[in-house]
Amino acid sequence: MNNTSTHMASESSISSRWLLKSVAIWALFVGIGVFGLTLYGVVRFYSPVPWWDEWDGYIGFYRNLTMGFWGGWWIPHMEHRLLLPRALFWLDIRVFGGMHYFLFFIEQAMLAAIAALVWREYARGRRVVAPVGWLIGYPLALIFSWVQSEVLKWGFEVQVIAAYLFAVAAAAQFSRLDGNRSAHLYSALFLATVAEVSMGNGMVAFVMLGIQGMIMRRPLRELLTVALWGGVAIAVYFFGYESPHIPHPPMSLLSKLRSFLEFFLVFLGNPLAFLAGDRFVVCFVAGFISLSTATAATLQLFRTRQISSYRGFLIAVYGFVVLSALAATTGRGYGGAGAAVASRYTTGPLLAWVALVFLLMDVTTRESRRLLLAAAATLFSTVLAVSQTHVVDDASYLEQWKLAVLAHKVGLDRPELDALLFPGDAHDHFVSLADFAADQQVALYGKGWLRDAGAVHYSANARDDNWCHGWFDAISDDSAGFVAKGWVVAKTGQRDLLIVLANESGTTIGYGLSGQERDDVTKVMGRSAKHAGWTGFLRPTDGNVLAYAYRDQQFCYIGKFKHTIQ
Repeated sequence: MNNTSTHMASESSISSRWLLKSVAIWALFVGIGVFGLTLYGVVRFYSPVPWWDEWDGYIGFYRNLTMGFWGGWWIPHMEHRLLLPRALFWLDIRVFGGMHYFLFFIEQAMLAAIAALVWREYARGRRVVAPVGWLIGYPLALIFSWVQSEVLKWGFEVQVIAAYLFAVAAAAQFSRLDGNRSAHLYSALFLATVAEVSMGNGMVAFVMLGIQGMIMRRPLRELLTVALWGGVAIAVYFFGYESPHIPHPPMSLLSKLRSFLEFFLVFLGNPLAFLAGDRFVVCFVAGFISLSTATAATLQLFRTRQISSYRGFLIAVYGFVVLSALAATTGRGYGGAGAAVASRYTTGPLLAWVALVFLLMDVTTRESRRLLLAAAATLFSTVLAVSQTHVVDDASYLEQWKLAVLAHKVGLDRPELDALLFPGDAHDHFVSLADFAADQQVALYGKGWLRDAGAVHYSANARDDNWCHGWFDAISDDSAGFVAKGWVVAKTGQRDLLIVLANESGTTIGYGLSGQERDDVTKVMGRSAKHAGWTGFLRPTDGNVLAYAYRDQQFCYIGKFKHTIQ
């Protein structure tokens, strides 16, 4: 009887290990797939054109420096002092040409660094050994998930990832109990300070360290050091600080509390907002489950004195996300659940779920329960992976962004296009920033087609019709003037070709840009012509209009539109 029971138990153990291995393999497959598709999405949605806050925070910041206003490094951008992001913006413009490649690379590198920190702390202090495939795949699937697409598609949002990265690094340093404890403490405080000057929520990194120190029962001297350093850093942050005016709707106290609670819990469940149906309820429930589970686990571990260095790190990371949610709630909670589902809020909750699952994996003693936890986490990552289908969403609006800056640069401004880049009710401010960038050839304005637009004029002596072929389709009018369209293909495959429009006498009367998708041309000429479409803006003229592609000081004839513009 005993032999039979032992045999059955052995078979059950073998079966559990086989299932766990299968889950790990699938988790690794999902994680690598998410990672690869996100990198593809970043490339697909890449744009060097500044967008929205970036006109003030990137171009405007650089204008401040050129005018000798060094306070531009420290003045708030909304609620945030962006000292570190501005250093990255400056490097992007001055060292890397201002084309945003550097910013997008840094974003991905920072996400990878967050994953690496989690793996390092796991290797240093875990009690339970997790399957390697699951250990790699699960964090990759969440940390690189496309549900945070607004952050991943916008170089300006490097601030979001930076705040989380340096807070995680601070928690990792403070959790270390080996070697020189004072060195670990002060390096943690320095990293928390960097988080503070990355984004406003970075301030709560000091609160995170204080809570982390208390639950790990750190010496009073260390807790006082954290309080003193954090207090000074926060006081410096608010010295001369002017809170931005954000209008809020009038609300009763009960309505306000309900709205804030909805925002807070939906924030924590934000990654599931991409699901169809009543996503607010799904996010609310997910946030509640996440928070209640983390709270119960932390209290139990604290009561039983089982908070190790590694567990303290994971609890601190989760706590930083909760504190960030509270900070966001104080400023944005008036919008309730609807305001909490923005994808720019998703990075934190994704990180929180990684920390929570890793914590539960480490405290779960029974093999069967660890299998269930790993399977549930992998199922969750698989559901999130469905969002990766959006990496192939329509990206044609990026061409409209280019046309907006082109039209303004050549003096044929289209306010309706400018409104895609900057609020329409602040159009004059956009114009002043764009004029500065054009005059000083800042970033994109000093490169290629946008640099040449308005500066290059057609010359018959520089004509070479051998390197391209195309067609001039039509001319129409819009609210601001005339619009020309056609297609062009360069033999070298170049996509963004400046189009120069001239009249019969050779006088330049307008400019355009290629790069728009033309399915009709693709069907005839193949995929090399997928982005052959061009759009141009021109002034009225008598006689026919001729279109030329321009590159490397050479004009290539595209076609003539045989209509007179009056």
